[in-house]
Amino acid sequence: MASPGVDVARSMSEDSSSVSSMEDVDYLVAVTSSFTAEPVRSSLAFWMKRQNLPGRLEFAPFNQVFQQLLDSGSLIAANRHGLNVILLRLEDLLPPAAFEQIESAGGGRTSVEGLNWALYFQKDMVRLAKDLIAVANRSVPCLLLLCPSSPRCLANESLARLFQATEEHLVSILSGTSSIYVVRPSDLFSLYPLKEYYEPQADCWGRIPYTPAMYTALGTMIARRMYALRHPPYKVIVLDCDNTLWKGICGESEDVRDLEIDPNRGKLQDFVIGQHDQGMLLCLCSRNNPEDVLNVFREHPGMRLRLDHILAWRINWEPKSANLNSLAEELRLGLDSFIFVDDDPVVCEEVRLACPAVLVLPIPQDDAKISLWLQQTWAFDHLQATEEDARRTALYRENRYREELQETSASLTEFLRSLNLRIQFEPLTSDSAPRAAQLTQRTNQFNFTTIRHTDKALAELAGSGATECLGVTVSDRFGDYGMVGVILCRGEDESLIVDTMLLSCRALGRGVEHAMVAWLGGRAQELHYPYLRLRFLPTSKNRPAEDFLDSLGCDRQPWRAGGCVYELDSVSAAAIRYEPESGAVG
Repeated sequence: MASPGVDVARSMSEDSSSVSSMEDVDYLVAVTSSFTAEPVRSSLAFWMKRQNLPGRLEFAPFNQVFQQLLDSGSLIAANRHGLNVILLRLEDLLPPAAFEQIESAGGGRTSVEGLNWALYFQKDMVRLAKDLIAVANRSVPCLLLLCPSSPRCLANESLARLFQATEEHLVSILSGTSSIYVVRPSDLFSLYPLKEYYEPQADCWGRIPYTPAMYTALGTMIARRMYALRHPPYKVIVLDCDNTLWKGICGESEDVRDLEIDPNRGKLQDFVIGQHDQGMLLCLCSRNNPEDVLNVFREHPGMRLRLDHILAWRINWEPKSANLNSLAEELRLGLDSFIFVDDDPVVCEEVRLACPAVLVLPIPQDDAKISLWLQQTWAFDHLQATEEDARRTALYRENRYREELQETSASLTEFLRSLNLRIQFEPLTSDSAPRAAQLTQRTNQFNFTTIRHTDKALAELAGSGATECLGVTVSDRFGDYGMVGVILCRGEDESLIVDTMLLSCRALGRGVEHAMVAWLGGRAQELHYPYLRLRFLPTSKNRPAEDFLDSLGCDRQPWRAGGCVYELDSVSAAAIRYEPESGAVG
């Protein structure tokens, strides 16, 4: 993605009307702001069309941020399907007396700490944060862009400190609400470092404070966050080695120090380490002798990336498309969750043709462009990381130890017995809801209905009392899997209805799915429901879930949209056990 500029902004104007003609016009991007925000329309509409993000744009009346948050009938508060965007420039919320006082006392030398208007300003920001949380808890995800203040405000060191402290305080208050995403001015400028961003005359005349390039950057940032919200995240980055992680060919170097890790390759390595720390799995795929590559990691003094960052590798002379398929099989992940990075255009084209689901990213031939290329590739964007994300590589390594144990066990029964599997069913809380929501959005293979939920929606369901919302956590002798399953169930007539039952693929095949049905059978008995009804909607990916349901040997009845309901009596459900040697249900 190229960095936006004035010329790009002008070329976008003819695309700004196209969004409303797309499908899914019910998806609403509602924008409220403390300044004139309509100039973001062109760039935002352009990217919505370019990235296939159907929906429509609507702008709230000028400078009505607090009113939009407080009025239940406002554009923002009434939005039930889409994204709310709040563009807030902190200086717009200062009283006129503040500027008069600063200018009359000498501008940049004036201290604002402790002044009445500064104290009221901070209280207003706390109130805004609480109002924003209230709206986010009952409507759609919210994106808060804290927009850059004018140079005249930032020239006053005391006022600049007040704004900095206010930003940090807002982020602290809002960090516990996972449906609110905050972008600070430093985040914006790190991606789009515009030197000339302010229009003093237009700000004075019509509260239009920014240059066309800056409005383009704001619209692009909104689109990037919207893209991340509406697309399943990638999970794996597969990296080439020679002329990608370093300059040179390790197999032709007598000393690993002959390979150059210049500042650009260093930035690439630092970047993928940051991706690892946010939950991405890192793999290597290189045409080399394995020991040559591993020696570079072990011995080169300039290597930032370490072998303990790398989950798996394929270092051989096979086609890289074959190696990607092999990695996908080992990790039990679909190729559509893979990003492949390589310097060779021929190799990239081979992978594109043989593995069309993989996102292939050839690194720029001009080394100086690598840093900008990394910044402007939207596929690397992350909204929020859970604790499970940060531990993902460790979780996969623990699973490898389990597989090694299974290979040396005399039977599957012996393997499962030696694992000492522990399964817990716990009601969802505000702390666990983000992980549960993430599971509903990412789990495809063992997912009965593939209904996606936000943590806000799950919190509402749990709070309603009508639906029981549970997280399933698993641990064994090798470690803690974390939350790997979700159950949403409710009573209706004589049955306990299961609307959602899903299980992460890393816990499949060990009897956890059977234990989940047995728990549901027991729960139905506790609530005096004679039947358990499991709803199922087929997709292109959830055949493993259907095979499991068929193995239960219960009645199957048609349901809406080509789905069906599996029904069995609660006594039989509670008695279900996994018989690993036969694969049967006992």
